[in-house]
Amino acid sequence: MEFHIHHIIPKHMGGTDESSNLIKLTIKEHAEAHKKLYEQYGLIQDKIAYEALNGQIGQQEARIKACVAACKDVPKSQETKNKISESLKGSIPWNKGKTGIYSQETIQSNKQKHLNKKHSQETKEKISLINKGRVSGMKNKNQKEESKIKISKSLIGNKRTMGMKWYHNIKLKKSILCHEGKQPNNYILGRLPKSIDNNI
Repeated sequence: MEFHIHHIIPKHMGGTDESSNLIKLTIKEHAEAHKKLYEQYGLIQDKIAYEALNGQIGQQEARIKACVAACKDVPKSQETKNKISESLKGSIPWNKGKTGIYSQETIQSNKQKHLNKKHSQETKEKISLINKGRVSGMKNKNQKEESKIKISKSLIGNKRTMGMKWYHNIKLKKSILCHEGKQPNNYILGRLPKSIDNNI
C-alpha cells in the first residue's frame, strides 16, 4: 500500500515541515483530509489537492490550477502587465491543438458557470465603460450576402439568440439584440438603418 506524508496545517496556510506537523496517510485518507480542509476553510488549494488525489483531475491540470490560484490575488503593476503582454506576443498558446488536458467534469463545470450567467448592474456598467470608444472589427466592412446568410443560419436554434429582438436608441444611434423586457432604458423595438447604426 502506498502512503503519503500530509501536512496537518497545509503549507499554503503557514504550516511547516516539522515532524509535529506531518502525518503518514494512505492516498484515500490524504484525499479525504484535503476535502475536509476545503469544506472547513474553503481554500482552493485544498480542493485542487483533493481532486488530484481522488483522480478527478490529472497532475498537469492540478499544477495549472495551483499556479492560477497562487497568482490570482497577486496585484501586478502596469509595467509588469505590459512586460507579460510583450513576452506573449507571437507565442503559441500552450494548449493549442492539445486535447484531454481537462477532465470532462471540469469542462462541464466551466460550461455551467457561464450558462445563463447574469451580471450585476455594477458589472454591466464596468463592461460598458471598457467598451466605450472601442471600434468593432466589422465596422465599415461590407459583408458578402453569402456570409450574412451563413451567419443567419448558424444562429437558428441558438439558445443565446432564440426569442431575442432588436431594440434601438435613436440618440445613441445604436441597435442591440436582447430578450423582450430586458432591453435597457430608452431603447425601443426595431433596428436602426445600417447607414446610421454605430454598431455596424
